[in-house]
Amino acid sequence: MFPDAFISGGLPPDIRPSELHIDFNAVVHGCAQQKQKGDEGDEGEPQFEAAVILQAVADAKRLASVYRPIGKTFVAVDGVPPRAKMQQQRARRYASSRERGWDPNVVTPGTAFMRRLGDALVRDLPASQFDVSTSESEGEGEQKIFRRIARSSEAEGPHVVVGLDADLMTLGMTSEKAVFVDRGATVVDCRRLAAGAARWLRCACHAEAAADFAAALALLGNDFVPALPGLRVRDHAGRVIDALKTAREETGRRLSSGGPSDLGGLDPTVLSSIARQLATQEEATISRYERSPAYRCPRVVHGHDRGGWRPRYYRTYFGCAEQPSEVHDISTDYVLAVAWSSAYLGPRNACLSQGHFYPWLLAPTALDVHHATAIPTDAGHRALGARARLAFSQADKDHSAGIEAVGGRPDVWQRLIVLPPRFEHWKLAPEAPGDPMPTDGSGPCIATFEAINLDLCVANALRRSILSDVQTVAIPSGGDPESATMSGGGVRVHKNGSVLHNELLSHRLSLVPVHMDAQQLGAFDPVRYRFRIDKTNDIKSGRVVDVTSADIQVLDVGDEELPRQKRDALFPACRISGDHVLLTRLRPGEELSLEATARLGCGREHARWSPVSQCYFRNKVDPAAVAADFDAKFPPGTFDTKASEEAARRQHATLDGQRCYYRDEHGDPTAFEFTLKSETRLSPSFTVGQAFRNLIQKVKRLRRAVSLEGRDNGPRDGDANVPLLEVKAIPNMEDFYEVPVDGEDHTLGNLVQGLLYRHWIREVPGRATFIGYHQPHPLEERIVIKVKCATPGADVRTVLSEGLDWQARQARRQARRQARRQARRQARRQARRQTRTRGRKACSQVTGIPGIPGIPGMANNSNVILSRNFDIKKLSIGQPKQQNTGGRSMYISYEGHNCLLQTPVMKAPFGISMWPSDNGGPDKYSLDLSFEGRESNDKVASFFGLIESIDKLMKDEAMSNSKVWFKKTFPSIEVIEALYSPAIKYSKDKVTGEISHQYAPTFKMSLPLKDGKFTFPMYGANNSEVDVLEIFSSGRSKGADFQAIVQVTAVWIVGTKFGVTYKVRQLKITERLALSGYAFKEDEDDGTDDTEKPLVRRLHAPPTMMPESDEEPADDL
Repeated sequence: MFPDAFISGGLPPDIRPSELHIDFNAVVHGCAQQKQKGDEGDEGEPQFEAAVILQAVADAKRLASVYRPIGKTFVAVDGVPPRAKMQQQRARRYASSRERGWDPNVVTPGTAFMRRLGDALVRDLPASQFDVSTSESEGEGEQKIFRRIARSSEAEGPHVVVGLDADLMTLGMTSEKAVFVDRGATVVDCRRLAAGAARWLRCACHAEAAADFAAALALLGNDFVPALPGLRVRDHAGRVIDALKTAREETGRRLSSGGPSDLGGLDPTVLSSIARQLATQEEATISRYERSPAYRCPRVVHGHDRGGWRPRYYRTYFGCAEQPSEVHDISTDYVLAVAWSSAYLGPRNACLSQGHFYPWLLAPTALDVHHATAIPTDAGHRALGARARLAFSQADKDHSAGIEAVGGRPDVWQRLIVLPPRFEHWKLAPEAPGDPMPTDGSGPCIATFEAINLDLCVANALRRSILSDVQTVAIPSGGDPESATMSGGGVRVHKNGSVLHNELLSHRLSLVPVHMDAQQLGAFDPVRYRFRIDKTNDIKSGRVVDVTSADIQVLDVGDEELPRQKRDALFPACRISGDHVLLTRLRPGEELSLEATARLGCGREHARWSPVSQCYFRNKVDPAAVAADFDAKFPPGTFDTKASEEAARRQHATLDGQRCYYRDEHGDPTAFEFTLKSETRLSPSFTVGQAFRNLIQKVKRLRRAVSLEGRDNGPRDGDANVPLLEVKAIPNMEDFYEVPVDGEDHTLGNLVQGLLYRHWIREVPGRATFIGYHQPHPLEERIVIKVKCATPGADVRTVLSEGLDWQARQARRQARRQARRQARRQARRQARRQTRTRGRKACSQVTGIPGIPGIPGMANNSNVILSRNFDIKKLSIGQPKQQNTGGRSMYISYEGHNCLLQTPVMKAPFGISMWPSDNGGPDKYSLDLSFEGRESNDKVASFFGLIESIDKLMKDEAMSNSKVWFKKTFPSIEVIEALYSPAIKYSKDKVTGEISHQYAPTFKMSLPLKDGKFTFPMYGANNSEVDVLEIFSSGRSKGADFQAIVQVTAVWIVGTKFGVTYKVRQLKITERLALSGYAFKEDEDDGTDDTEKPLVRRLHAPPTMMPESDEEPADDL
């Protein structure tokens, strides 16, 4: 945005800093990366850390000799940061894959490495030239630096700060002193940054503009607060700053000052105006994401389709269904986090609270931030400030209490081990706003659904059945060691040199989920799969290696090892971190060899067989009852202002709203909201359906066991011939009976008690006066049902059987209704499928697809993939292969075949382009298709999302396999994004170089050429083949509409740059008519007849050569 602030080639020679400041953590990480590339990376951990410390101290001396500061060099090592920073660090570290070898997480306050580093700095750096702040002193390195700069004299010269943290530039531009930030490749003049911000905002005061600029950037995300949905620093910084400029002009106020002091001066009015402007574009952004295949998945939140994406967003990431009170609280938390960040990174470098943090993984929507800050009066501002003061004060108390809870030790770094108290409210199911968890049985997910008109006892039985009665596959740990080859499953350890005993190792292995879908589960044969681990750590390795679930080999009945793709389907990596389950570790010279088999089981036996890790329900709140309860407690006229009434409504919804749920005439709840977190490939709908079927079978078996009718006619309803249950009269209690039931627990007992009580006590009173049950021993699967009959001598079997028959009739009616609904849905799907098939047959007139191997004709075009059918998980990347040109490439396939994508009809603004070869070889041709109109065209938007999903996959794979692809590791995904050449290109401003969004983005495809001829056909009108060279040379391709079948061929790597190649296999052109010669129509008013229409001919334009992406081509017409 401000290119004049970035100086290439280092600091100008005429500038000599008064002091040099080094953010030392960046130096340490840089030294560690250099050592890992060299021979030191193969040494043991103590020797490696000693080499890193030695190199870091040498680098500090080198930097001091290069800059030759007039005063001292200040070395600042990160101490314990505020809790807001710790929260974000913890989320990032647990979400990133752990690197092999030396763990960079040891660069954390309180570790032995940091203590040795601090001792070395104090010992080896001369005190006459260096001041050192070690990790024992509290605060981040950048905060230590700028507090020292703030204390310096105005008469001193400029200050140079060495570091890579982006916060250094933010703090530098808000500083009153002259600050230069050395980021390695460039030096940033922070005063020019502030001047650029002032020009952008049209503000005369540089300090004022810089402070507002830094505060607004918090909405794009930083180390303390997440970005608003759909905003990224790289693409949307200009949008946020433009909104800030408009807000300042509308309100006449500043963002970073003028607000309550408890908010650090943040003005809610200006923030509300900014959020309102961003909210106008939020809907379109999210809608595009929802239409793209990268983020599309089957819906599992049954009954919640109304209301659009906002309810789903809050329900998925915050656990609420966009209740006004809950959303308002989340938005207020976000505003407080923005205020905290603005004060911390602003001119004062003030920490409003050491213990405060933003407790959610993602930010609320911009519209809700606008609503939370739309407070027109100063009294409202003071109320928000008072809430901030209370929140910051309570956070500091909780933080101090947490430190005391771990022992009250004086070491300040002990705060790092205090877990946030609200971690339990986080839902880490998706990776990002655009990457929801799968719900079609392809992996773990969090699902919610509503159960309406259901008895409380049935809801509780359903929850217990989901947890304990649904069968899955797992490896049992106990039993005879020889049972590893038996159908009963088990683990047999052949050799174990690790520190874990065989029993512990078997137990850990048994807890690894075996991911099978419903179809595999139904056909599971314990003899079919055998699992083996054979791993040895070479005694010369000098390091400890991990044994994870990735080391499990899967063998079939013929002792053939399953391919990696199928093995990864059974034991996939964690979707959040990318790691596999850690089993044990092997030191140099140790070996592990074992075999295991699996079997079917349910959670009743052990938690390893449970398909879910969580399952709970709560009463569904009735909004009408909440409103009625509020009106009863607060009659009209109670409140003076609308704001006070709204505040009271929010408080009432939080404190008393949960008591206002849907009830029946007896006051019992009738509607429930279920939440379950699946841990296997079983879809939530299958798990819930199977649990219901198990409950029905339990009731049927009990009904069969208490009935006297038809006992000699054999089994019924598919059940075994269950023996008749014994009925015992309880001594000394008249007409009181008990019925023992073996093999059951609280699931059936509580269900039968509730159903019989509802029928005999409420619906048809007079037959029984008491219904109950108890489980004699918690570890014994046996319950005793107790019944007291109302009339002497009554048959208790009849009481039980008639009550259960009533339940069976209810279940059959429900099943018939469900079957009818399912049949209607199936019929509608079949009708839509037949309609699409007839449409495809009518269009399939082409006899062949030249240039596409394996597809002899259009009738066999199953390998051509439409955007709506594309599944990114079926895309696979081969191993790198060296090319004659010096680079490398990796073949891309889709389910083992060429990945052939069919584009929608898209405009080619530049037409076919020719690129002369630099080395005298053949010229290259390409075609750029524009995504113009994707906001209104679902097919174009879907294809746009498809290409975006491929780009995202390539960057993720490059981050995970950087050593294989590039023979080096990269510290963050930001570095990968800088090296990646995306397939979608955006137009850029010629002055600033930033993305301008003036023109629609484009997608480049390569046109393959061999021996001077194109290797693909092009079709024109009536599906007739046309000459590609003639279309190019005549210029008729410019501005025409194209549809292509394009192959995603390979990943190319040149040095550290990489990207994906897309080659055209077929083209279809629809030329736009242009006017040539006399083309006027005669008008009636001119007295002429327009029945004779002149011929409309094409106007041929010259061929297009190397178009500029920043210019919009003129339309032929």
